[in-house]
Amino acid sequence: NDSAGNKTPKESAGFLGSRLLYCPPAIGSTEPTVQYGHAWWDWNSDPSSDQEWFSRLSDLTFLDPPPSPHDYRFFQKLGPFKINPGDSIRVTFAFGLGEGLEGLRTNMAWAKTLFDRDWVGPAAPPSPAYTLVPGDRQVTITWDDVSETARDPLTGEEDFEGYRLWRKTSVGNWALLMDCDKIDSIGQNTGLVHSYVDYDVVNNFQYVYAITAYDKGDPVNGIEMLESGKGTGKEVTPGQYTLTTDAAQSGIHVVPNPFVISSPSGWGQVPTKDDPSTDRIVFVNLPENATVRIYTLTGDLLKTLEAARSSQFGWERSVGWNVITDKMQSVVAGLYLYVVSAPGQDDFIGKFAIVR
Repeated sequence: NDSAGNKTPKESAGFLGSRLLYCPPAIGSTEPTVQYGHAWWDWNSDPSSDQEWFSRLSDLTFLDPPPSPHDYRFFQKLGPFKINPGDSIRVTFAFGLGEGLEGLRTNMAWAKTLFDRDWVGPAAPPSPAYTLVPGDRQVTITWDDVSETARDPLTGEEDFEGYRLWRKTSVGNWALLMDCDKIDSIGQNTGLVHSYVDYDVVNNFQYVYAITAYDKGDPVNGIEMLESGKGTGKEVTPGQYTLTTDAAQSGIHVVPNPFVISSPSGWGQVPTKDDPSTDRIVFVNLPENATVRIYTLTGDLLKTLEAARSSQFGWERSVGWNVITDKMQSVVAGLYLYVVSAPGQDDFIGKFAIVR
């Protein structure tokens, strides 16, 4: 405060400044104009007439920086230009703040970098697609790995570093549940995961989850780690869910559910020449002559299976799936639907989850 007012809680360490980013050529030049003068004065020394303003503008002097912080005015002088009535010129300045003089210089350097790159700046990796599977006093969250190959628009490099899982209630604030990152020279080096089971939930109570991705940052250029947005999140209500009447009577179900790919769950198999996979999901207690079709949540058919009368898995009329689609592609983590069809019976629709 210039008038000896209260400066509490403390004086600001911030510096205010500007930088010329672009100005068209001045008269007699073919190159973009550079600043040719700079002036400053105390707030109570403002020019009192147009003549005084023009006099200060035409002065080619670069004044030394003021001796101490104060409420100063300043000019950045450009030109001269010939501007006909009704015409205009485009001049681009960056105005900003910084923590100390070096902080201001860093921010102004970034303003010039962004201007030269047509305002394309650094960005966080995109958030992964994720699925919530409610259960009895638990919620299983799975997500894909699309964030891990995203390239920063400024550097063009794949700079993904990790994921964060957030949770809140419908009226609460976001709380961090899990933070995992790559094993490298940055962060906690926990290793990446693509699933998480939240056991700290209450049945029949609604929760909201969000998964974010963050990058390595750029310490050389003064850029901190950037994290994708949480958005509105996805809602889920854990609880005990009763099977439909048909399902309860028939006993149709999937084992194990959720299925953890490549885990020592006891549902592996010995690879063969025809089927090199060691993973297996089993659909059990199927009707005679049943056909099982597996779909994504958007309705894409992934696999068609024909049930056998007997099975190596210990249930009659069961069929196993090696989590490979009809197009010979491995499935990703997520929630899937399956439809069981049999002659003379209504179709049965169920769901199962795959996690990594």
